[in-house]
Amino acid sequence: MPLARRVASVAGRHQFLTVRVAGGQAHPTFKGSGDITSMATADGYVEIAAETEAVEAGETVEVVLFS
Repeated sequence: MPLARRVASVAGRHQFLTVRVAGGQAHPTFKGSGDITSMATADGYVEIAAETEAVEAGETVEVVLFS
């Protein structure tokens, strides 16, 4: 599924990015540390490998949906 917008990532840090699925795209929902609404509006998450510095808009990502 394509990512709706570019997401920067800290190199060396394995991350999980919450996303909302809409219009055939994965839309990042993360707003800030401690913002619980990010999880409340998410449909799932995308895993970002530690060696990744950015995931570009339109890049295909694997979305793991919450059950």
